[in-house]
Amino acid sequence: MNSFWQRICEAMGRQDWVQDPRFETIEQRRDHRGIVNEMIAQFTRQRPVQELVDLFSLHQVPHAPILGIQAALGPMSSP
Repeated sequence: MNSFWQRICEAMGRQDWVQDPRFETIEQRRDHRGIVNEMIAQFTRQRPVQELVDLFSLHQVPHAPILGIQAALGPMSSP
């Protein structure tokens, strides 16, 4: 088990995923990436971006918010 997987599972309150034999190694998680992606998407789509940034920062999970066009352009995009 690598520490990244453990930390993301802890951040999402899903210790049961750490014990799931389908996700024991990085190769197994890759082989089941459709399931892994959907599990993470179900968690993240239900929460505001700032909550996720704070949560993943707290658990030292690498992350970056996906910005909309206006947010990505910043204050320079105002007319």
